[in-house]
Amino acid sequence: MLLLLACSATPQTDFGPSVSSDDSERAVHESEADDSEILDSGPFPTAVAGGTPRMGSPPLEVSFQAQGSTSPTAELNGRWAFSDGDSAEGLDVEHTFATSGLHEATLTVDDGLGHEASATVEVFVRSEDCPSTGSPIVEGQLQDTELSEISGVVASHANPGVLWVHNDAGHDSLLFALSEAGVLLGRYSLPLPRSDWEDIALMQDGDDWLLVVGDLGDNARARTSVQVHLVPEPEVSPTQDLVEQELTVTSLDLTYPGDPQDAESIFVDPDTDDIYIVTKAWDGASFLARKQAPHEAGTSELELLYPMDFAAPPLDGKATTAATISPDGSQIVVRTYQQSAWLWERSPGQSIPDAMAGIPCEITLPLEPQGESVAFSVDGTALWTISERTEVPIYRTPLE
Repeated sequence: MLLLLACSATPQTDFGPSVSSDDSERAVHESEADDSEILDSGPFPTAVAGGTPRMGSPPLEVSFQAQGSTSPTAELNGRWAFSDGDSAEGLDVEHTFATSGLHEATLTVDDGLGHEASATVEVFVRSEDCPSTGSPIVEGQLQDTELSEISGVVASHANPGVLWVHNDAGHDSLLFALSEAGVLLGRYSLPLPRSDWEDIALMQDGDDWLLVVGDLGDNARARTSVQVHLVPEPEVSPTQDLVEQELTVTSLDLTYPGDPQDAESIFVDPDTDDIYIVTKAWDGASFLARKQAPHEAGTSELELLYPMDFAAPPLDGKATTAATISPDGSQIVVRTYQQSAWLWERSPGQSIPDAMAGIPCEITLPLEPQGESVAFSVDGTALWTISERTEVPIYRTPLE
């Protein structure tokens, strides 16, 4: 079973209790008259287990509650068993988890007559090695009002000091090159129609680089396919006068197995060139999807690898709006509209699906009006973010 786990730099609120009425614990009484077994028909207690917080950094102190548990008698007793080997007596107790990972706390209640019920609550403790974010640095500001709905950003490796961005749905098929200060350097058109461009990434192609444009948006979940466009990155100088140019493009037509999906997040594994998409849902019910390399023009079916619930621990924030991977492939970030973003550490040789099935770290991005973009810096030490709206700041947030 894959665990979608998380961690939080600050304690979080309880995300709901676990409820169980355990018939397997019902007492069976032996008849003295005929030695036959008669199942006790109850009524029986019910167990409701809750914990606050359920995410955090080690050592994480959690308050466990049995609030909502019931007994058919006037008596209700409780005891807790923790996955780290400790236990505690009582209905409401405190316990500290010293190590990272997924932990469980099991509450067992009884009514004093031998009837029992149990319920389990999960606690997610992040790695001790999670990075934190420093104070956001304003490197510049958008200076062209044409850039009103930036939905994707990526930092150029071939052209140091250049950021590539694009607008959201309802705009022309244009990519824009910006200086880090926000000066518009180039307006580059793609000779194709567009539906809803939502994110942009990079892929290395020998000694050259490709811009990877995700036409993934589908709010109505009605598109029969989505597109990913591979665009050879042109040469750009961060001090050049404004350039207008048409670029060549190779388009991938991608379908989802089953129902259509909405998505705003794309990144490319630098180790394998596989393309990854994190789908978007307002209730947080997302999927990790993959298009394996090699990539050629034509239609392919995406793999839906596993679900990711961004509305429950260890994830939170619901609607996903952008993703990025560090240049060395060791860190993956997915953001939502909120300030919280989720960062997965990836070990050498580990696959993306295995890494993202683990416990991510929670990091904090700048407070933005409508945050729909995120990208690692070229050296992997910071994150670039630009909000939708005109004349907004260009933030670089250090990872510490």
